[in-house]
Amino acid sequence: MMKRLLSFPAKFTGEYSTFFTVIALTLLISATIGHKNGATEEEIETMISSLRSNGFDLFATAIASSNLRFHILAGGSYTLFAPPDFALRSLHESSHASVYLHTLHYHVAPRRLACPDLRNSSALFGPYLDTLLPRRSLLVVNGTVLDDVMVAGVRVSVPDLYLGPNIVVHGLDGIFVVDGKLGFAPPVNAMKKQRKHRGKPRHGHLDCGEA
Repeated sequence: MMKRLLSFPAKFTGEYSTFFTVIALTLLISATIGHKNGATEEEIETMISSLRSNGFDLFATAIASSNLRFHILAGGSYTLFAPPDFALRSLHESSHASVYLHTLHYHVAPRRLACPDLRNSSALFGPYLDTLLPRRSLLVVNGTVLDDVMVAGVRVSVPDLYLGPNIVVHGLDGIFVVDGKLGFAPPVNAMKKQRKHRGKPRHGHLDCGEA
């Protein structure tokens, strides 16, 4: 009996030591894969800085302070469509917090699409682009006259605002509306005011139609 009692702690310790070793290795592998195949904190900070320097301050703040940041860090690649400040401010002042958060998710697609990819949307993913908002997709339309790219009825005004290994950001003229099929475009005066306070695009920046 005494022999069994003395042998129990060693067996107990050995089993749990093996168990925790396996768990630790699993977490380490998961962390390594996530870091290798997803965005890093450094990439997100660089993206946020690019948003601010181009005048999309509220969207930058929204990403930094919401669960979107953790979603992006969890792995994968993403395309973000940044609405102008006045549109997000209006949404924030007139909507419930849950609607605001849903709208943010509606502006993120779970794949990396630079400007040329948007221009070639039909071949890559068809007319509709999935978003982080369940059961909600974005209609992508390429213009035939002005070569503009329209997403959910809103013009992509600053394509390739940020290009990273796992993240791409495009600036918008308006905002995507969750409870409607199309987004809304702002009044002309509002857009002029927005562009007046917006920083210069990155060097060599092209319109999406020129890609």
